[in-house]
Amino acid sequence: MIESKGVFRRYTDLASLLHMLRRDAITLLRPDTWDDRNDRLLMEAYAERMGMETLLALCLTSRGETYHHWKIFTDRNNGVCVHFRRQELKRDMHAANVRLEKVRYLAP
Repeated sequence: MIESKGVFRRYTDLASLLHMLRRDAITLLRPDTWDDRNDRLLMEAYAERMGMETLLALCLTSRGETYHHWKIFTDRNNGVCVHFRRQELKRDMHAANVRLEKVRYLAP
């Protein structure tokens, strides 16, 4: 799948998009609220290993859309895909002291 060099995509629901627009902010979530148990456990282990009391995250992609994105990250009836300008988001996250890093999933 082709990776976009210009944008990050955030798949979410309409209520989350409206919340972002009203607050002019992006909400980072606690991984223990995520549906994916494997991701929750890995994030918990990472926070523990790094000695973090709090770990918040946001899932973005630079790849094209897939069924998985719409199924896992959105509500079936009101899913949206928000495009963020890649360089501007990186700059803003850096200014807010938020790490923006690519996650690499290891094959079993």
